[in-house]
Amino acid sequence: MNKITLNLYQGSRNDAIKASQDKSFDLIVYLGQNIESGVLMYKSRVPLVHFPLNDGINPESKIRYILDLICKSAIIDEDKVLVACRYGVSRSPSIVTLCLAGLVTEEFGEMTFDVARYTVSGKVQKFKPVPELINQLKQILSDGLWEKTT
Repeated sequence: MNKITLNLYQGSRNDAIKASQDKSFDLIVYLGQNIESGVLMYKSRVPLVHFPLNDGINPESKIRYILDLICKSAIIDEDKVLVACRYGVSRSPSIVTLCLAGLVTEEFGEMTFDVARYTVSGKVQKFKPVPELINQLKQILSDGLWEKTT
């Protein structure tokens, strides 16, 4: 599990399973496929939201909704949020990167996507971004489809 900001963490399915039992988070956002999330959601002791996000192209409305939920919870409500996917190396660090790039935070200030990606890469040892997903996230940010939260 990787601490990205004061209230925003990134990890794998195993991190989500552990966090769902020990109540160490206020919210878990799981970006795995349907088949791998059933047990996790059924047994969670903390709020867990599941979004079946692909490593490739995804509906922009789904990504915007995920970002709004994560950023509202971690930044505005100051909840401790874990963003996780199956292995914790592609989907979850990519979404966390876009959260950082789209926000102005006390800890980091305003970031470009590339600076945010570099920051996340420094914290997620095996970050393996999928080009299609990264390109889509960059396009969402540049199109202004997601308004910055302050």
